[in-house]
Amino acid sequence: EKALEALPNRSVRVPPITLERIDDLLRARSLIEGEAIALAAKRMSQRQIASIEAMLGEWDEMRALKHKKDIDREATLNQSFHFEIYRCCGSAVLIPMIESLWLQSGPCIRVAIYAFSDAGEVDTAHYHRSIVAALAKQDAQAAREALVADISRPFAFLRDKLQSAGKGQT
Repeated sequence: EKALEALPNRSVRVPPITLERIDDLLRARSLIEGEAIALAAKRMSQRQIASIEAMLGEWDEMRALKHKKDIDREATLNQSFHFEIYRCCGSAVLIPMIESLWLQSGPCIRVAIYAFSDAGEVDTAHYHRSIVAALAKQDAQAAREALVADISRPFAFLRDKLQSAGKGQT
């Protein structure tokens, strides 16, 4: 699934985070996940939309406990939110591709999550609310745009960090 790379000494490692890799992963995720959410926007029932809205409520409850930041729980909720939507796209081909891209981008996202946390970044739930609003209107283009805004943020953050450090990997 390309989440690990083989080394000549028969060991494996997580591929280094480079500008090229960040750009490539973001491009692939934007295209493939963007298509999945656009398809889902046309297919989701009101019950399915209510289910993802309930996830936002759970997110709000967790975020209200500011003194008890649980990054692992946030990551789990984020993944559940996205995949609940993607499963509605009706494509058995896109889902495994998205799963592979999430595995590959996991290390990048994890680094960004911790950096956001340390920097006291503001809550990002508004991206998810924009996605839900677009899905409720069955607006495939708005859903795609909201998704790309959501998934672009950690990649842009890492890209800026790498560029300001003057190197292509961390």
